[in-house]
Amino acid sequence: SPLLSVYADMSVTCKEYEDPDKSMLELVFAPCSPLAGGNINWIGKSDEEIIDATMGELARLFPTEIANDEKWPATSEQGPNGTAKLLKYSV
Repeated sequence: SPLLSVYADMSVTCKEYEDPDKSMLELVFAPCSPLAGGNINWIGKSDEEIIDATMGELARLFPTEIANDEKWPATSEQGPNGTAKLLKYSV
């Protein structure tokens, strides 16, 4: 992925986060700036802009799982079958 260099579903990889009905993702968003080799200075962006870009990238990677969520415009082209929505986040 051009934005998410590392990601893991913690509900699968760590027993303390295990949940058969939900996923908890840990993501590394990189490169984060032109200095680090990226095209965009994500460090200067708001948390909401970073999460929207992340949701768009997750929608690209998992097109049948991520839901169209009006809160995150980058998911606007998702089909009707996706059901996964963001419940909470921390940047």
